[in-house]
Amino acid sequence: MIFLKSDDFFKVLKEKGIRSKENEHANLREFLQLNEQNPTLLLLKNIKKTLEQMADNEPFMAAIQADIGDLDEVDENEIG
Repeated sequence: MIFLKSDDFFKVLKEKGIRSKENEHANLREFLQLNEQNPTLLLLKNIKKTLEQMADNEPFMAAIQADIGDLDEVDENEIG
């Protein structure tokens, strides 16, 4: 198993412009952590799996955003 310290993980997210702050996001850390006894160790396999799931969901999220955009246009047309 390959581990990454949570401090290093959040530092990389800041350096890559994914997050604006270097501080830890508690929910994300808890989701990716090895276990409750080792909260600062993130399992690389969990990070990879999460990123893959996010990539799989990207078309779905884009469709939702497009639908929301269409609804916004309808609302503006009805008002104006």
